[in-house]
Amino acid sequence: VIVRRDRSRDPPRPVPGAPRGASRASPGAVTTGAAACTDRRRSADREPLTCKIVVSTGPGRGYARVVVSSARAARVREPAGNLPVDVTSFVGRRHEITRTKRLLAESRLVTLTGQGGVGKTRLALRVASGMRRSFRDKAWCVGLEELRDGSLLPEAVIEQLNLGGPAGGSDVDTVVEHLKHREMLLVLDNCEHVIEDVALLVDAVVRWCPGVRVLATSRQSLGVAGESTMVVPPLQVPDIEHLPPPEAYEQFASVRLFVDRAKAAVPEFEVDADNATALMRLCYHLDGNPLAIELAAVRLRSLSPQQLEERLSERYELLTEGRRGAPPRQQTLRALIDWSYELASDQDRLAWARVSVFSGSFDLEAAEHVVADGLSGGDVLGAMHSLVDKSVLLREEAGGEVRFRLPHTLREYGKEKLVAFGEHEEVRQRHRAWFADLVDRFAADWLGDAQVAWVHRLRQDQDNLRLALHTATASPKTAGSA
Repeated sequence: VIVRRDRSRDPPRPVPGAPRGASRASPGAVTTGAAACTDRRRSADREPLTCKIVVSTGPGRGYARVVVSSARAARVREPAGNLPVDVTSFVGRRHEITRTKRLLAESRLVTLTGQGGVGKTRLALRVASGMRRSFRDKAWCVGLEELRDGSLLPEAVIEQLNLGGPAGGSDVDTVVEHLKHREMLLVLDNCEHVIEDVALLVDAVVRWCPGVRVLATSRQSLGVAGESTMVVPPLQVPDIEHLPPPEAYEQFASVRLFVDRAKAAVPEFEVDADNATALMRLCYHLDGNPLAIELAAVRLRSLSPQQLEERLSERYELLTEGRRGAPPRQQTLRALIDWSYELASDQDRLAWARVSVFSGSFDLEAAEHVVADGLSGGDVLGAMHSLVDKSVLLREEAGGEVRFRLPHTLREYGKEKLVAFGEHEEVRQRHRAWFADLVDRFAADWLGDAQVAWVHRLRQDQDNLRLALHTATASPKTAGSA
């Protein structure tokens, strides 16, 4: 409590708390006194109060400040939330941060999906850190990367949230009992390998804990009622066919990230006209994937950007030096993709391997022809949907048509699996046959009303047409017709 009064013209008076006979202090002086204020009528369970009186005077002013404290107020308050602190700089993602916050304002469950290493966790923690003051109980994160048994999920949540109280047990109902009166943002990180159990838990929390909003990260959506999903895209990369001038590299978030991590690994590293183009090409071939870029940047300790680009065909052997303390699947590029492959069904694995023969994007009709051996059209459609949901395939839509794209790194991985299945040559020939038939149809129909549509379609399939031509000319059986 602060009481102010103009005492410049008041006569000298005793100072409260000072020995008897003491007069008011001279202007500018500060006098302190302390007394134990004990209410004799208080009950045994009430705590004693300590009063500290500070009197300060000066020309034209005077005030007394009384500070009241108790043992309860003196206790150290436990920190609200458990979000980890960033240890490296955060690059880009301004649009994604804004969009995620908007989704959380509209929905109580938002799931960030995307391919492995794309930065879902960093984005979720960045958003949570920026929004935690909006929640009475702040923001809390539960990491699930080390959880192998989904039945232990409630126990992991209770442990990492430091939940206590009279409610006992370690099932979903116990978690709901703990959270039903809280107002908080709950981040569930790396849900894909225990997704069924996470979905059951989140469904109960969303239904019965109105003050809790959930932000999940997973390589596929949870499939829970009321869920909003946002695909976290790779960082922006340059157009390999139209690279900008070297000095314009900073307009691409992927290149900025590479440079930032390169300077952390090699402090004297500088971007110049000689290496800027190589850096832009590197980020393009790494698909703008933040983890792959970070793994590559470390290699600048022993290779120049130009040498690194030349050796990128050996990416699985080259990108193997992850951060100490990172989950095992993020230590190497191969381990990262192995994790996605292991979570896929047998049908999805086969489809992944077979679509690796495409170059660039492709449509569903082409996929049904190339992938369908032994699979029905419905199976192929289901596999395409599943691979998109698991963040293996990228979905692109333009002009009312959906096309799919397999990132370079996942494409190389799929090719390895296709060779292991013993189907590489057979599927390549199905790919060649499909696009040879497409060219035949174009030759028959292009003089007419559909000419513009045909030109547009062939432009979209230009990469696949080149690959099909290469396949045809490489085989004596088809070289003559190519």
